[in-house]
Amino acid sequence: MAPPPPPPPPPPAVATVDKIILSVPEELKQRVQDRLTLHEGDQLTGQAMAELYNAITSVDEHLRLNIQSPNGQRNSTVVIALENAASQAQAVAPGKIRVGGGVEAANLIHKVTPLYPPEAKAARIQGVVRFNATIGKDGSVLDLQLISGHPLFVQPAQDAVKQWVYKPTLLNGDPVEVVTQIDVNFTLSQ
Repeated sequence: MAPPPPPPPPPPAVATVDKIILSVPEELKQRVQDRLTLHEGDQLTGQAMAELYNAITSVDEHLRLNIQSPNGQRNSTVVIALENAASQAQAVAPGKIRVGGGVEAANLIHKVTPLYPPEAKAARIQGVVRFNATIGKDGSVLDLQLISGHPLFVQPAQDAVKQWVYKPTLLNGDPVEVVTQIDVNFTLSQ
């Protein structure tokens, strides 16, 4: 008599949707809410993410879906943020140049490290806050616009980056304003 087959493996751990943040223009907000296929408390499966993506892009093809998971664990709570990518693609005004984030980071001469929020540390949450930034002719940070990031990290990142100073960027020997992307990493030491 053959031994019984081994029991099937347990299903993979699935994250639970903790919060849904709609970061979209007011005129799209109701249309997006009407199409949401995933709600707070629902299980976040691959099929649920695909359905949500299809639903939001049917409202506007420029909407993006970000899923943020504390400490990158599959079985953790997640945040879903909808961001209108078109609103983030700023036109660069005359007298400004767009520079890649890595290039501009090399010109950073004074960096203030953001404070790690105690509640994020206690929950072992890590993440990246991403801004579109305008750097002035003198190298100071003039303007920050949030692209994405965990809500606990946004304010500390903004407070720190506003104090950063860059080496002025020259174009034909004259200082110019720079539009760039800034990423602020929040990582826990192991």
